[in-house]
Amino acid sequence: MDEPKREHIKQVAAKWIPFASTLAVVLLFLFTTGGKLFSPNNLRVLTNQIFTVLLISLAALFVYAHGNMDISIGAMIGCGMLFGTLATNAGNSIVAGFLVILIFCTFIGFINGILQKFFPHLGFLPTLCMMFILRAIVTYAGNIQTFKISNVYAVYDNTVLKVIVLLVLALLSFYLFNFTKAGKFQKAIGGNASAAEQLGITDPAILHSI
Repeated sequence: MDEPKREHIKQVAAKWIPFASTLAVVLLFLFTTGGKLFSPNNLRVLTNQIFTVLLISLAALFVYAHGNMDISIGAMIGCGMLFGTLATNAGNSIVAGFLVILIFCTFIGFINGILQKFFPHLGFLPTLCMMFILRAIVTYAGNIQTFKISNVYAVYDNTVLKVIVLLVLALLSFYLFNFTKAGKFQKAIGGNASAAEQLGITDPAILHSI
């Protein structure tokens, strides 16, 4: 086997082995539990457990791809949900809450991106500080009272809707990451920032587009 083919096989293996390993683990538990792994109750529990984690992972993918680190994402989501809950209850509209969460998280992400771009020597410290700040806000608010949206919106808390949202966002993320200029540029920057810059791929445009 010549060298190009060997390298191609390595690249394909590196891309698909994680998925194959995950599938192997799922099949192992499926057979050892006699099929109970995919019982309706288990699927509902698994969906509820992985829903938020997968949403955060899809967003973090675009951050880590170009070599940066943001450890404030979890705190950002938590604080955004707090403000979103307040907006939903105040405006009696779940759309208002969604928009508040979107605007808040985009703003915090923009600040983190700017700090990491212009102060690269600080590494992940800006996002660490941001995490502590946002956690403090959520903790302080939670110690004062309990925040929750009206039970009217409980209809949206169902497994089918969560699966649909995850599939749509996963497909959208896959497309943006693999078939758009921004996604390809991010991978190039993460692979070798100096080589990417020589090819005309610059950090500011990509970071601001995120």
